[in-house]
Amino acid sequence: LLTGYRISSIIVLLSRTGFFDKLGTSGATCQIILDKMGWDSKTGFRFLECLTALGLLGRYQDTYFPTTFSLKFLLADSPSSQQKSLNFEEQLMKRWQNLEEVLTTGKISQPDKSQAEYKNALKSFIDAMHDAATQRAAELWASFSTKECGTILDIGSGSGAYLVSFLEQNPSWQGIF
Repeated sequence: LLTGYRISSIIVLLSRTGFFDKLGTSGATCQIILDKMGWDSKTGFRFLECLTALGLLGRYQDTYFPTTFSLKFLLADSPSSQQKSLNFEEQLMKRWQNLEEVLTTGKISQPDKSQAEYKNALKSFIDAMHDAATQRAAELWASFSTKECGTILDIGSGSGAYLVSFLEQNPSWQGIF
């Protein structure tokens, strides 16, 4: 628990910088990656080795390539991409830095937002929850047994990802969003 933030910080950094999109699906040599990312050669090499040890990269001779996990969840155009969730988590991580202030004052400081900023923040939240829900819904419904047909009511349905997943797996059912 104490050091879990380190891996989270690494994954959020990779997301924010578009690392896997720049790397591409077939990989690249260390020097090409360092050049694309603008990283220092010594620390950049050590970081690539860290990513390899974490299972986010594979390595064959001098070529680093994304692992199956990275291709599935960390590549922006993957159907299972968690980019929006990671972007939202980065925002949350910054807010958690104020935990002591919140505990001391009992108040959460909220920066004033324009209507447009509020809409963007809400969209970011919904997008993040949608990305996460598309992964979790299949797991949930796989453990759920149903009758042959019926109606399911989804209250507080967010993006509708859970309901859509359920109806895809149970086509004789109806859903209310």
